[in-house]
Amino acid sequence: MKKVTVLGYGNELRGDQVAGRVVAEAIASRRMPGVRVATTRMLTRGHIPLIADADMVIFVGTYDADKVEPVRVARVRLGKTASGYVKDPASLMEMVSQRQGHAPEAWSVMVPATHRGLQAPPSPQAEEAIDEAIMHVLDLMPLSALRAGDSEEIEQSAQRARGPSMARWLSSVPTAYQWVKRHLHDAHAHHL
Repeated sequence: MKKVTVLGYGNELRGDQVAGRVVAEAIASRRMPGVRVATTRMLTRGHIPLIADADMVIFVGTYDADKVEPVRVARVRLGKTASGYVKDPASLMEMVSQRQGHAPEAWSVMVPATHRGLQAPPSPQAEEAIDEAIMHVLDLMPLSALRAGDSEEIEQSAQRARGPSMARWLSSVPTAYQWVKRHLHDAHAHHL
């Protein structure tokens, strides 16, 4: 079975920038065998051990946008690092490659962030883009991750994830936006 790491990152105090973490939490809630999920405020060298032994890494974050734009999905190519500083998934993957001599297959799923104010709630556009990003992450997963295990529920989940009823399935589980609201409330209360 292919080992997949999903790494969602973004600042929960900056509106739409929390989207990558929300997508990762939604993937984690599916409890798929062989899939490891982590969330963080920002990418750092400390994530190298987390992704080094994976066969595939999917980074989920945001990009700044002034208007509504699509979710971007791209293969992560190795990038140059400036004095060991992690600026994006490509620079982190370059560090993994330098450390191990190779890097796992890597993809990025980037949600447009139009609403980035301090302690601002996510925009309605981000809520829609989060659901789209979840579908993109599931599409990138190897079929073995979606179908692994003996559980009939996992098999049904895999069929739903690949089939046209994905929107209905997403609506049957706690929504990403519910997660955002709960965590933003907790973060806001913690910082007061």
